[in-house]
Amino acid sequence: LASILVLLAKNPRHAEKLRQELVDVPCEEWDRISYYQYVIKEAMRMSPLSGIGPARLLGRDLFLPGGEKIPKGAIVATSQVLSFFNPEVFENPHTFDPDRWANATKAMNESVIPFALGKRNCIGQRLAIAEINSIIPHLLLKFRFEVEVEGAREFSLVWKYMGTKLKVSRV
Repeated sequence: LASILVLLAKNPRHAEKLRQELVDVPCEEWDRISYYQYVIKEAMRMSPLSGIGPARLLGRDLFLPGGEKIPKGAIVATSQVLSFFNPEVFENPHTFDPDRWANATKAMNESVIPFALGKRNCIGQRLAIAEINSIIPHLLLKFRFEVEVEGAREFSLVWKYMGTKLKVSRV
């Protein structure tokens, strides 16, 4: 939630566009607004909760495109940071651009899996999405957020903005 608010405060044009999209839509339908979905997906891409995806024990030998072999029994993990910020998949990967999701490629959709996939995905995913969908729109419709102190983006088990302060004013 905090990262979404910081990203929107740093990008007021996107915050205002989202606010205008939310105004005329009943709250039960907010999560169905395309631009809202783009903002949330882009915020999750820009602020992965972890730098490393889930680790798995290989059940069989795995051969990489270059011919290298990762043997059965090896523990492997993916890098969400490398995947989420891959310049071969995302143009200007360090820029917050929700509009990029309007014409998402298969590679883009396959690169951003903030809660993992399958039977071992994040058990808190539904709660997190419910919180985002119930809190962010209400805050945006009532308040405008501006960056007062820039702070820094740091990684310590999770990505977070450290020392960033937002100024809040009524819309």
